[in-house]
Amino acid sequence: MSDKIAEAKLRAQISDLERDAVDMQTRHELNQNHLQHISDRLTRVEDLLASADMKNSQLSYECKNSENRIKDLQEKKKTDEMLWRIREMELLAQLTEERQKSAQLECVVEELQASKQLQMKQSMMSSFSTKNGSLETLSLSVMNGSVTTENYL
Repeated sequence: MSDKIAEAKLRAQISDLERDAVDMQTRHELNQNHLQHISDRLTRVEDLLASADMKNSQLSYECKNSENRIKDLQEKKKTDEMLWRIREMELLAQLTEERQKSAQLECVVEELQASKQLQMKQSMMSSFSTKNGSLETLSLSVMNGSVTTENYL
């Protein structure tokens, strides 16, 4: 009987060990599945990180290009402003020159008007200087560019 008890104990131990082995096998499979999920997640995270690094490099490149474009545009703006100031100064010089010419022409016109009035005055003086052998006194007044004469006897 003691052999039967020992055999029963051994069979119970074997049954416990088989149950433990099945339990360990199940845990091992669960851990393998968990490890596979973690490995898959790690791969996705690494892919996302690589994609983010690539995107970051691309954005950095675009940012540098934009900064260079901004610098180029700022330099062009400064150049255009300087050219505009030069052109503005040239135009102001031309305007001043034209105003000076206009003022000179106004002086010439006034000179010609005064000369014409003087000639008219002299011509009127000479044509009315004698009447019936005696001198008349004439008064000439220049008003608004016209000559009027008054005869005093």
